[in-house]
Amino acid sequence: MIVPQIKNNYKNWHYGISGKIGDGNNTEIYFLQTSLKMKDLESIKLLVDIPGSEKWSIKDLFQRTVDRDRIVGKGSLTEYFKDKSQIKYFNPIALVLLPEENNEIEHNLPKLAYDDNVKFDNIQGSVLTYNDRYRLFLQNSDQGNIGKIEWNEEKCYVVAVDGQHRLTALKELYATRNIDPNIKDITGWQIPVVFIVVNKKVASGASKDFISIIRRIFMCINMKAKEVNDSRSILLNDESLECLCVQEIVGAFHENETQGDKKRKELPPLYLIDWIGLNKDSSLLKDTRYLFSNIELRAWIREYLVGEDFSPTERKADKLQLLRLELIDINLDCFNKGSSVLTHDDARKIRKKFNSTIRDPFIDFLIQLSPIENFIKKCRDYEEENSSESSQITAFSELRYGYSQMENSNKNEIITYINNFKNIILSFKKESMSDFFRQDICMRGIVFAYSELYDVYKSYLKESLEWQVYNEKFLKSFNKFIEEGWCDNREDLGDEKREYLTHVSHDDTGKVVNYKLEHVKNAWGIFVSMHVLKNAVDAEVIPIEYMEDLWSNYRDRLFSTLQKGFRDVVKREVAQIQETDREKKRIIDKKKVELANERLGLYEEMWGIYHNEESY
Repeated sequence: MIVPQIKNNYKNWHYGISGKIGDGNNTEIYFLQTSLKMKDLESIKLLVDIPGSEKWSIKDLFQRTVDRDRIVGKGSLTEYFKDKSQIKYFNPIALVLLPEENNEIEHNLPKLAYDDNVKFDNIQGSVLTYNDRYRLFLQNSDQGNIGKIEWNEEKCYVVAVDGQHRLTALKELYATRNIDPNIKDITGWQIPVVFIVVNKKVASGASKDFISIIRRIFMCINMKAKEVNDSRSILLNDESLECLCVQEIVGAFHENETQGDKKRKELPPLYLIDWIGLNKDSSLLKDTRYLFSNIELRAWIREYLVGEDFSPTERKADKLQLLRLELIDINLDCFNKGSSVLTHDDARKIRKKFNSTIRDPFIDFLIQLSPIENFIKKCRDYEEENSSESSQITAFSELRYGYSQMENSNKNEIITYINNFKNIILSFKKESMSDFFRQDICMRGIVFAYSELYDVYKSYLKESLEWQVYNEKFLKSFNKFIEEGWCDNREDLGDEKREYLTHVSHDDTGKVVNYKLEHVKNAWGIFVSMHVLKNAVDAEVIPIEYMEDLWSNYRDRLFSTLQKGFRDVVKREVAQIQETDREKKRIIDKKKVELANERLGLYEEMWGIYHNEESY
């Protein structure tokens, strides 16, 4: 007797870790996570590879077209995969099995046949089957989570619903493995993937369109996933010079918190830095307990202290970076190789260079500004006096790190402490700092001046200058500027000071102006720089000639800013007179220049410098 052989249509299979996420909308989602060899990727399809997909309605489309710029060229996936200095990892490519008949996708969501008592490869479990298209074996959950997926390549497509750019780049690289010797080892790569199997939970339930379900899965992956907030992304980004510098500054504060009795109490507690983005609106930072955020710190570094990231397409350090970090001297790979990203070794070198030159002196400068110094001391003293109970210690831990281990028995007590501590810390901040000092504009101007005057003093010395030495010479002049009241609230300034700062930090109505990073450089930042330098001249730190040289560079910029402010004032006054528009414009143009020149003259008299050129 001849025993008939049972035909096995499932020529493709993979083992992996399997499970069921849950169900909703009469739809169950099963998965199997595994890896594919590079040669196996050829059988994986993109949406555009499926016959007839170009005729699908808009509501059925769920994948973007392939962006070739992301595949090849500078900063592309291909370049990333080929770069041996880069660590390689990415999220699993999401795959679905789309059943087809006569080259057309079956659109109705199937109710899979289910058998809960089967064995696969001597593993007891269950199986979900869709005719002779595909099947998913699941180990009994009380024994493990091994799974096996099998499919008939003649009756279903394996389609990437997420990761099509990665898949395309990998396929193209593999196709050239015998041509390009630099990618020969790619043949041994194993690519993480996750197979998604969709099942209609109740056969008699509402009918679902298969493609619409897959589209929803795609949207969940790409649109519902929450992006990392800006503050956290700064701490994660090792390919940005700006972010590396922020990480090292915040890292110094963080490390200090772990030092126990050796902790430097003059450094701010972490709960005074918005280092993980707990404050949702950075514009309202002045009314929170925070001194500054990662985002603001990065802005200081980019705009004033170190310079912006060099371009991904043209790896060249800007003048400020060369001046501050001397990057050419540390032999970065991205300069030598024309790479589009910083390598791991590049990041290490930049961290080391920043830490050995600027980081600690800059931190010392910040924490010795008298309002900040007073605020930190109040907070440290208060915490020391209010850390006798475990609930208090837990509350301060929550403020520091954004999380803590709260036992249910005293959770309410801890939350009460947290809210109370927040209010008290904010009250300390308001006691230590004026409202103006707490606003972004004030510290932006101070950090701008700190950066500018370093260059002035270095020019005077005509030799290399350590930042700590610069601090020793200029910190008193900065604090004197603050003590003189220039950072007080506008209503607390005398008439003379209020006049000097009108159209520089406030308009004539008292509204703060010129607070943006780029505007500070031409207004408040110049005023801080000149006045602090005047204090340094008075202290015989530097000759007045250097003050006059700096003023010659600043005068035009401040003149332009003042003109804009006076123009608005004169415009309101001229609006009340009976003249032609042309005559009104002539009056405004003339008057704004006169008033701006008059103000510059007052500054020059106050600072004891004289401008030799004719007035504008």
